[in-house]
Amino acid sequence: MSRSNPFVFAIAMLIFVVVFGGASLMQGGLYIDTHEGDTYHLMDILFRMELGQKPHSDFVTPIGILAFLPIVLFMKSGFGVGMAFLWSQIAVALILLPIVVYAARTRLSPAVGYLFGLLVLGLTLAMTYGGSGTGASISMHYNRWAWAASLLLLVIGTLPTRGQPRELADGVIIGALSAALLMIKVTFFVCLVPVVAIALLWSGQRTAFLAALVSGAAVVALSVAVLGVSHWIGYFDDLLLVATSVVRPSAGVGFDKIAAGPEFIGPLVVAMATAMLLRRTDKDREGTLLLLLIPGFLYIVYQNFGNDPKWLLFLLILLLTLKPEPGAYAIRGRDLASVSNWLAAAVIAFALPSLYTLALSPITHM
Repeated sequence: MSRSNPFVFAIAMLIFVVVFGGASLMQGGLYIDTHEGDTYHLMDILFRMELGQKPHSDFVTPIGILAFLPIVLFMKSGFGVGMAFLWSQIAVALILLPIVVYAARTRLSPAVGYLFGLLVLGLTLAMTYGGSGTGASISMHYNRWAWAASLLLLVIGTLPTRGQPRELADGVIIGALSAALLMIKVTFFVCLVPVVAIALLWSGQRTAFLAALVSGAAVVALSVAVLGVSHWIGYFDDLLLVATSVVRPSAGVGFDKIAAGPEFIGPLVVAMATAMLLRRTDKDREGTLLLLLIPGFLYIVYQNFGNDPKWLLFLLILLLTLKPEPGAYAIRGRDLASVSNWLAAAVIAFALPSLYTLALSPITHM
């Protein structure tokens, strides 16, 4: 069976959201033990917005409004700030759930689809930013949400379609996800969306490309109608202010360490090897797109607190989905299907500390 039942898949993912998200609700409140300063900062923004203040107009922040709006909506519905945050994570997961089902149905095998769904929804619902530390934290929650949306964007935008092409639906979803990234954290938009646009044009998906432009522009136009032009002017002013600030030039280590430091050189080598593997197995498009994505991946990690290379999750999905058939390709007698397996194992090893803490975090909170 090459394709999973979408109804069964959707129910399984919904159960995961209920269990994984419900674990964080079990204590009846939000309990953290790390990054208290970031939490106070987030709460200050949320309380300001609850009182009617607007980001980029009444206070400065380089983070987009969608990083805060789901939480504020629950606060205005009567929830305390802690429970509002927990319920907002579940709400975001439920919003992404239909797109997860679509991406898995149209791009991935059943087994990889289930793994992909757990990764996307798990990122959305986790109670820590990642890394290898223990404890519950809501620091930089928007990075997790942006990574979840990015995984969906990249899978739909760069991987080949399984079965009948659905360019119009692809384009609408890609445009909506791109606009969401722009309104969560602009770094993700700048680093990933241009490569997805290249991917669509490269494969001749002009309908998808135009649909993405229209749907993305429609979301931005709606935000202008609701928030006003001044919101976007203030947003870009805040981004420029932070980009030129000398107070905190980066969220962690320098870019040279991200590109070639001992902690990050292993994943980078595996990514480069994956690109070469794809090109040697007649997947020039996907291999070249990966090469184009790598600088953006590194820059996102450079800009994200904790410098957690969550782009490894996309690399894993890429390897599992585009794995060559055994015996079809070889270099010097080495079956490239076996090489693909070893590269996937290396990705899992590099990503395991972060995946472990992400998976454990709701249980830790409970």
